Amino acid sequence: MTGKVDTKELISVCKIKRLWLFSILALIQQGIQLTTAMSFTNQILKDLGAAIGLVGLSSIIYMVSAVGFAAFASAGYCCKRGPRFWIPAVFVIISVYCVLVPSAKNATQVLILQILPGMSTGILFSYLTSEAMCGIEAKKRSTAMGLFQAVYAIGMTTFPIFTGNIASAFSIHHGYLVLAGISMIGTGVSAVYYRNRTGCKEIR
Repeated sequence: MTGKVDTKELISVCKIKRLWLFSILALIQQGIQLTTAMSFTNQILKDLGAAIGLVGLSSIIYMVSAVGFAAFASAGYCCKRGPRFWIPAVFVIISVYCVLVPSAKNATQVLILQILPGMSTGILFSYLTSEAMCGIEAKKRSTAMGLFQAVYAIGMTTFPIFTGNIASAFSIHHGYLVLAGISMIGTGVSAVYYRNRTGCKEIR
């Protein structure tokens, strides 16, 4: 009996279009973050002649920035603007990051740019998670969260692979430009979604 109930619950959760939308947007965010700030950006730093210490500092800047922006995401000013503003806006910022990093002339520029993916983690991912769960009954939230995590994990696996393939066939610059384009798709999709929506209701 329990298995049947769980299956029915999973099916009902899988029918929630809003959950799928924000799960896919999180797939984009997590995929780009893992591919750039936590992977290929470090290689770009090394190619610019950065020592191991600077590569480590790059990761520290990103993590501190992520924590700081996570705190900002719960602040009054940020909440006043809300996801309608911040989700499309931060996707644009990610695109800018993907364009600028492979064009950086020195390690210092890359280190400064590492603040931007902190916004991706601290603000964007926080809002994508809350928006994905918005309106879902409490008893279904664990199932919904499982689906959400399973979807964005796909991005964490596939994005580094195809970016690496593009870098091998062309250059890392081309790989980052493709990621910038994907991020702009996230901007467009989220902006269109919010155009005629003011909030969410409980989804049963």
